[in-house]
Amino acid sequence: MKLIQPQWQLVYGVGKYQGFQLGNNSGRVHVNYHIAQSAQEPKPRPCSTVPFRRDNDFVYRDTLAEIHARCAQPAARVALVGLGGVGKSQLAIEYSYQVRDSSPETWVF
Repeated sequence: MKLIQPQWQLVYGVGKYQGFQLGNNSGRVHVNYHIAQSAQEPKPRPCSTVPFRRDNDFVYRDTLAEIHARCAQPAARVALVGLGGVGKSQLAIEYSYQVRDSSPETWVF
């Protein structure tokens, strides 16, 4: 008597969102999943979305240079803390526009 192992494939999805789904299984499952080079999606171009207009009357502050210096570090984060009305939001908006202008390959949102 010859034992035959059933072979079947259940693939769902389209493009890069394809996958393998298996309901109940009491044995081993081997999945070989290959993506053809032509099927890979190209990298999206960086996008800049700043939901506020730039203030043409913005007064430059030394704090902005400090923000640039601290954010230049890999994986850097900066928190702007202060009393209401001192210009934290304006600093953040101006910084985002400056990054967008000086580095178009950077995502700004």
